[in-house]
Amino acid sequence: MNGVRALGSLLAAACLCAILYFAIAYDGQLPDHPALHGKNDLALHAVSFALLTLTVHVARPGRCAALPCMVIAALIEIAQIWIPGREAAFDDFLAGAVGCVFVVLSFRLGNSILARGRTKTPPRALNEKPR
Repeated sequence: MNGVRALGSLLAAACLCAILYFAIAYDGQLPDHPALHGKNDLALHAVSFALLTLTVHVARPGRCAALPCMVIAALIEIAQIWIPGREAAFDDFLAGAVGCVFVVLSFRLGNSILARGRTKTPPRALNEKPR
């Protein structure tokens, strides 16, 4: 299990580096998908912070992964106030927070479904009489 946690930590660090690069240093335009109707930036925020939350959750299971990732999203938006060519946007933070919360809720739903499946009694045989 330590190998999985180490891999999760490595992937979380890689995700964080990619997020910081695109949030601070990258000055090009990212391609826009026609289905997103100009909301490419928000979709990228949600997906990138969902991936970060997922990797943090794998690296540190049992701990709240969403809160530190949301704090990072907020700090990035605050830092963009002082970066030339960047602007802070509350909707970017909200998109990142939605990505974080989506991962946490997905894990909780999955754990709930798995727990419910483990507590069910096995089916009786057709010829067995009820007690």
